[in-house]
Amino acid sequence: MVLKLSNAAPRGSLPDSKRMCLNSMRMATIRFVITTIVLLWLPGAIVGQVVPSPYRFLESKQEVGFFVGTSDPSPGQLRIGMGSAIVYGGRYSIDVGSTLTMELGTTFFAGDREVLDPRRAEGDRHLGVSNLKVATLEARFRLNLTGHRSWHRLRPFVLIGGGFAKATSEENTLEEAVELPATDRFSFGTRFTTVAGGGIAIHASARFTIRLDASLNLWKITTPPGFTDPTRDFGVVPNSEWVGAPALTIGTAIRF
Repeated sequence: MVLKLSNAAPRGSLPDSKRMCLNSMRMATIRFVITTIVLLWLPGAIVGQVVPSPYRFLESKQEVGFFVGTSDPSPGQLRIGMGSAIVYGGRYSIDVGSTLTMELGTTFFAGDREVLDPRRAEGDRHLGVSNLKVATLEARFRLNLTGHRSWHRLRPFVLIGGGFAKATSEENTLEEAVELPATDRFSFGTRFTTVAGGGIAIHASARFTIRLDASLNLWKITTPPGFTDPTRDFGVVPNSEWVGAPALTIGTAIRF
């Protein structure tokens, strides 16, 4: 018996060329699946690594606003100056640097004062209370502690400035009723004033701001000559003195 050898491949086997082709297709498929998974996972991974910042930059630099509040001015040693008052006013602000803002504002103090008759004996000098209104015009420098941006929508600040204070209304009904001489009457007149304080601006939106201020105005009041007369038993009194007018205000503003 003669056996014949055949070069045919065994049944169920594939030629080397086809086997290599199938292996290449398998590798290409695996690479495609892995690439697809990575691409689908990558955006989520990137987003998950982004930490939102509590700071927000302010696009606008100018602001116009109005405010209202209360004040408790010192009436001075003789208690003839302004006492408690309601305050209101307006201001214009412009950012001139990364942290500095310049302001121009006016404040109205609507208060009252005690009226005394220095000619009378001690204990009988009080005539009553009269209205006194004072307006200030001030230029201020405001230092923003977070710069030209807000932190969680908050922008704390400190400020300092100066200007003038002038009486816009001084009621003299009580003095006229008793014919009090001019030398015995208190008059606020026009005074230089300084102001310092601080607060927080709440940037509710890109344009709308709520602002809380605590400030202190200083101005000088002059003692009427009749109160310095040694025969009237007022003791040692100053010819003039600096007094403070602390105030708390809340306001709104529009930025542009």
